[in-house]
Amino acid sequence: MSSRLSVNHVESRKRPRKLPQILLVVLLLGFSLVTLGVTVLLFAHVRTPTSTMGYIKGVYYSNWSVYGPKHFPSHLDSDHLTHVFYAFLKVDAETGAALFTDPWADVEMPVDGKSGAVGALNNLREQNPKLSIVASVGGWGTAAMFQVLAGDRRKRLQFISTALDLVTTHKFNGLDIDWEYPSSPDEGQQLAELLRELRHAMDNVDRSLILTVASPSSQEHLANYPLGRMDRYLSFWNVMCYDFSGQGWSEKTGHHANLYGDNGNNGLSASTAISYYIQKGIPPSKLVLGMPLYARTFYEPQSLRIGVPFNKSTPYESDIVDYINITDENEVFDESRVGALKFDPSKKLLYSYDNPQCAREKARYVARNGLGGGFWWDSKGEAQSQQRRLIRAFAQELDRE
Repeated sequence: MSSRLSVNHVESRKRPRKLPQILLVVLLLGFSLVTLGVTVLLFAHVRTPTSTMGYIKGVYYSNWSVYGPKHFPSHLDSDHLTHVFYAFLKVDAETGAALFTDPWADVEMPVDGKSGAVGALNNLREQNPKLSIVASVGGWGTAAMFQVLAGDRRKRLQFISTALDLVTTHKFNGLDIDWEYPSSPDEGQQLAELLRELRHAMDNVDRSLILTVASPSSQEHLANYPLGRMDRYLSFWNVMCYDFSGQGWSEKTGHHANLYGDNGNNGLSASTAISYYIQKGIPPSKLVLGMPLYARTFYEPQSLRIGVPFNKSTPYESDIVDYINITDENEVFDESRVGALKFDPSKKLLYSYDNPQCAREKARYVARNGLGGGFWWDSKGEAQSQQRRLIRAFAQELDRE
């Protein structure tokens, strides 16, 4: 499961040239160019581990944050970030074209004195040239969109062409594909083929463009991913190590983003997920540990711990509470699993979330295991208090390692 909403609801660099029309023909034919008897292989590329770039410290910024939360790019703790993933773009089901989900919020409304959230992010990058802005496509609830796209080659090519037009026009540093989730090995192969074609086209425009995926933690979902094939085309993997437990699908209370051990429900943990990727041959330096900036809650638990029944008939519309709204009162740190819990007696809710201790422990785990870094979903949940900020705690600990 994921907290991400449906689409229906950069480092500074010279702007690359537009995607040439001939590229579509090349993609369709997939041929190699023969010149003077020497075969020049088109699209040759090598994805280098992220260790050459330093640790990744990324966060997803959702375009709906400009509304109710009034959370703008200027609020980001950009001094402690290397990447911002802009959520989300969508795909036109009829044509395959890549589109903004909310053009008003994305590129029109005044945000931080600029045109839309994208304009504000570009302005933020001008102030911090080491920052990369990556456009994310998809999100929770968009699997059908990808199913229509990935199985149709002409729609894929239209998507690639229009997505790269958006990248060049709006100065994104790359693309993130967030398909949650391929439902069969065949769909996994279609995702890999989309990544192959996309990587080739991106290299033709600008080889420095970033290509990532937001990928799952559970082996049930990962069974449909051809990990080795996909890895050839990816800059790195954003591994979503959260939503392990939740009111809507769990039978017992549990940590939703624990680093180690049994989460109280299904044995999931971030370290187990990362180990699986490594066992399948993915370089640790290309794995970026996903962390939440929100809590999952459980209504009327039988006791104030994980692994116990709770009342499935909750009066609350959602079990998600942004971390910004959680104080440290009655907070308990589970040292063995690395997760925070607290109980609110007035609401009869048990909260599972990350606190600064969790962030620091996860930073140490990243450093000890040679991972690429960490990222968070999503930025509007970050605490206002300096002492409670998770991104800052993680980044500062990682810098000490």
